[in-house]
Amino acid sequence: MFFSDYSTLISILVKGVSIYIFIIIALKMFGKRSLAKFNAFDFIVTIALGSIFASTLTNNKVTVVDGLLSILVVLMLQYLVSNFAVKIPFLNKLIKSEPALLYYNGKFLEKALEKERVQKEEILQAARESGEQDLSQINQVILETNGTLSVIKK
Repeated sequence: MFFSDYSTLISILVKGVSIYIFIIIALKMFGKRSLAKFNAFDFIVTIALGSIFASTLTNNKVTVVDGLLSILVVLMLQYLVSNFAVKIPFLNKLIKSEPALLYYNGKFLEKALEKERVQKEEILQAARESGEQDLSQINQVILETNGTLSVIKK
């Protein structure tokens, strides 16, 4: 239960180091987009990479080459889709959400809060984090595509 054999441990060590180095190099090659603050699209790619990494490490039937190729496929798809999304507005809207205005000029936008599942307390917290004690000096609060709240002061 705690230990099977040394060959399994050596396999995990070699696979782990190989794939770790490969992920670092591949992320560097595919650019900052892979490391940006997450939107849903980026989150899915990150989960896929983690799953591939874990499967390659722990499943003896998955070779290092299988893992590397799988990672390359996911990163290449992310690269292609994000490039096409820049050029094709419909695709961009499909994979990314739009920013949502939640507070404007002294009023909470109740429908937007409900739709985005954001509590008024979260907006108050964002205002405090921006240096304001209350909403009197805040013009807008926007839920960005990566889930952060942007506070725009008057």
